[in-house]
Amino acid sequence: MRRWLGSVRFLTCVAALAACIPAPGLRAQEPMRIGHVNTERILAEAPGAPEAEAELARLGERADAEVAEMSAEFDSLVAAYERDRELLLPNIQQARETEITQIQARHQGRVDQMAQELQQLRITLFAPIVNQMTAVIEAIRQEEGYHIIFEMAGAELTAADPSLDITDEVLARMRATPAAP
Repeated sequence: MRRWLGSVRFLTCVAALAACIPAPGLRAQEPMRIGHVNTERILAEAPGAPEAEAELARLGERADAEVAEMSAEFDSLVAAYERDRELLLPNIQQARETEITQIQARHQGRVDQMAQELQQLRITLFAPIVNQMTAVIEAIRQEEGYHIIFEMAGAELTAADPSLDITDEVLARMRATPAAP
């Protein structure tokens, strides 16, 4: 029995050692290569980004002006109602309150619509930049043998080695080849 256990131990050790030796034609497993990138910075500094932000700001100011005009109109309507309410018959009071509620709902609907339009415009304006950024990151990943590239702008990592940051390289490549419209 002892002899049999000794043989099993010996064979187990040989099998464990054999597992550590790579088979012919196979290379040892290479270490995982990891990088990180700050897409917020890229989207702020990429070619075309300042122009896209300026267009959004211009349209945002126009929307803000429209909202201010609607608010002033609404405030004037409410002030007139409050001023005259004591003199109005109950059915007229009710009609004015209904009118105020309807106008308020229309104004809120318009505000929501403008917010959606601005969001859609943001997506449209930044789509070529995002597409280019994604393509450049993927090209760098493939060319330089990265296994994983993390997004750092929204990540909840405590710390990362700055030497793993490829943001500058992504920006340099994007500046060298502007995004297609």
